[in-house]
Amino acid sequence: MPPAEAAVGAAGAAADGQPQQRGGGFFQSIIRMVMMYYAMKMFTGGGNKGAQQADGKEARIVSPRLPRGHPLDMHLFISEEASWQAVAAQAQPVWLAADVALAEPDVKREATFVYRPSKVGGQDDFFDHTATFARTQPLNRYLKKRAAKEGVNLLSGKNSTDDAAMPDDMALGNETIIISYLHPNITLQMVDDFSKFNERAVPPQYKDLADVDPATLTYAPHIWFNNFWLLRDYLVPVNESLAELELHLELSSVASWKYMLMSQDKADGEEEEEEEKEEEDGAQDGQQAAGGSNGSAAAAAKARTAGKAKSKPAEEIEAESEGEEKKDK
Repeated sequence: MPPAEAAVGAAGAAADGQPQQRGGGFFQSIIRMVMMYYAMKMFTGGGNKGAQQADGKEARIVSPRLPRGHPLDMHLFISEEASWQAVAAQAQPVWLAADVALAEPDVKREATFVYRPSKVGGQDDFFDHTATFARTQPLNRYLKKRAAKEGVNLLSGKNSTDDAAMPDDMALGNETIIISYLHPNITLQMVDDFSKFNERAVPPQYKDLADVDPATLTYAPHIWFNNFWLLRDYLVPVNESLAELELHLELSSVASWKYMLMSQDKADGEEEEEEEKEEEDGAQDGQQAAGGSNGSAAAAAKARTAGKAKSKPAEEIEAESEGEEKKDK
């Protein structure tokens, strides 16, 4: 399983009489980001109840619907059905975490569940839902098969060095095959931030999390599916041999600054993956186009050769006629 958390340390101060070296750079960056965050809260959040909008109307301030520490029960569902409402109305939760104190720093509940997917072939999707927070995320993702690090016998499909069978998610050659992978971990985190903000100026770090009710001017707790530590090596390929998978389930709290750092880093990584995928698709299209142009050129050359072959008898006839004329003379 992936590590639950990681710590990053900064180097200590420089020796007496020596200037400070680069060790404190990361720590200073963290402090700078935290200061920027609180500065942003000042411009977009509480304390501006009487502020005016650009159109002259009074600002509408949104408040948290529930206070920190509010007790609640969390219901988690897993299904191939995309709608959490339909699943919650028909199925039983795979996990019930009772009497959870909302976003308290020391909150952490854990459980395991053996999942037996009913569909293991084709392009099938799987979802995990939390009806308590009305949140859904895909339990699987689509990635191309990994390239083999060792030599592969293309006839047998085995490792050419020790004749061992290749993993199911390993590509045998240079082909690009997209398959489905399941997440073995589900980490649901409650973001510890209960600040107020302008209805028309949702803090950018919560643009994908904020669930605002315009009628009551309240928002639901910020809930985040944390996939930061879910690395490619931990994903499980979905195939016909997958009968069951043990899932590790976690419900915990996360500080707002920590959420900002991890979510931004995760978003940057996903953007890089998308760019790499687009580059690979473009390279494949270019190879296909080059192959088509080469084929056209070969066909044209073949046609020219055939044309010359067809015209050869006429040239021979003309040469024979000239020879006969010379003989007559």
